[in-house]
Amino acid sequence: MSPDISDILSEILKHTKFALEAGESMDITGQAHLAFVRFDNEGKIMENFLCCKELPDMSLYLESCGLSWNQHAPSMTGSVKGFVSCVKEILKQVLDVTVNMVNFIKQRPLESRMFARLCENMQEDHVTLFT
Repeated sequence: MSPDISDILSEILKHTKFALEAGESMDITGQAHLAFVRFDNEGKIMENFLCCKELPDMSLYLESCGLSWNQHAPSMTGSVKGFVSCVKEILKQVLDVTVNMVNFIKQRPLESRMFARLCENMQEDHVTLFT
């Protein structure tokens, strides 16, 4: 997007609540990274292309535009529905699986030794899991 259009859109979004919609368009690496924004502009609901960034880079992009996740409309940040709550649920699932794997390895001496050998073979700096 051209810098002047991006600046105009950022200025509008600074003064209104907006809803961020992450697109499912995939690039060659299989990453979804299109983002559209919906907002109220003088009584009209507008939809506009915001950026083409991966989710981790989205926060940096919003900050560079002077925007914040806190400006999202309630439908985006709801505790039961919305984009932010969906991301939190996915992260929770990933962390739960990770904790279960760590606990499985730590509670079994054979698996702990196998994990240490795996790390040594991969020439990692650390060969044990933290307690």
